[in-house]
Amino acid sequence: MTGALLASGCTTSQTTNPHVHMPTRHLEARGPLWDRLSSLSFDRPESRFHSADFFKPNADETRGVAPELAPLIVQQISKAVSQVDHGARFGALHVVGRDWWVDADRPTVYFDSSTAVLQAKPYRQLVFSWVYAKTACNFGSQGVRMTLDAEGFPFIWEVAHGFGGVKHIYIARSLEEAAADQFGPPLPGRRYSIEAGLSQCPDAVVARVLDDGPIPMGPFVYLDDHCNTVRTLICRCMPAQVDEFVHTVYYDLVPVEETHGFESVGLGARSLTVAALIKWRIDSGWLERCLRLPKLN
Repeated sequence: MTGALLASGCTTSQTTNPHVHMPTRHLEARGPLWDRLSSLSFDRPESRFHSADFFKPNADETRGVAPELAPLIVQQISKAVSQVDHGARFGALHVVGRDWWVDADRPTVYFDSSTAVLQAKPYRQLVFSWVYAKTACNFGSQGVRMTLDAEGFPFIWEVAHGFGGVKHIYIARSLEEAAADQFGPPLPGRRYSIEAGLSQCPDAVVARVLDDGPIPMGPFVYLDDHCNTVRTLICRCMPAQVDEFVHTVYYDLVPVEETHGFESVGLGARSLTVAALIKWRIDSGWLERCLRLPKLN
């Protein structure tokens, strides 16, 4: 957060307990909306991985963005196998004619930038996307978008594919505390003061509040071993939620504008383009609809 809202280091105080299930009596909505939200496990942020592979940016191969702002990716390893299926790892996209394939031997994260207009002011966003050679689910990519405050600190994070078909947002603790000061306790059916009402924004939840870091930095992104869905995000300054890292793998950080030719390559029956895999497809305008943003400096 900007100015007064940013802590000088990681903070541990919190205004709400994100790891306690919301009592049913607090949820006034019923029907499909209730079914969608109640199907989500709000204990996911507290879950731990027994073992995982750790992916970090190759500092010698980053171009256009500081490696400190890139995500650190934690890929869960199933207890049934000793390592992640090689084909299920993310990699570099290659295009030959109208065919494309993913080289899992070259882990690659593509980054882009965008702008969010919040309270009539522009805020820079960094978008990171990665593509899988194969997946058990109906999406072949994953990603995270960070909105930066006026001082360059991330204070809002969004993930491309969350659990339950509901968009997941992560918020800096200083932002949630400012929202609590300005708006009071969470609305019925919500866990955080910053969340808009269920009827106003039924398609998104704030999944977790992240501690404020001492410097601008990207998050840890925890991915499950089934659909490569984001299980949780944490600040680099928060305790790790994995018992053992099996492998440390470096990935290349490549600007989206260097991926020439991807726009013309189709993905068969899904009628998507390769560009759609690495381009963020969620309009940032929805943040003001789904968040009760406190006054930003």
